[in-house]
Amino acid sequence: MTIVRPLCFFLLIAVPTFSQGRMVSLKLYPLELSQSAPRSQRGTPRIAHGAQAEKIIKRLAELSAPSGTTIQFRDYIGAWAAK
Repeated sequence: MTIVRPLCFFLLIAVPTFSQGRMVSLKLYPLELSQSAPRSQRGTPRIAHGAQAEKIIKRLAELSAPSGTTIQFRDYIGAWAAK
């Protein structure tokens, strides 16, 4: 049986880096809400790993692309850098 996890069960923690008052980079840590965990632990945010982390970041990259924003998937996190 395959468990389908809607994107509403995924989150991000954004960690910006600033230099001289401007944001120069952004790290995006993918989280999931543990819907396959035991009932007492469901909804608890956890760092997403592997293919799940990649899916979350790639979806964000797709949604961001029309506005000219490029997000890369590296080391299981999303990364954005100012040009």
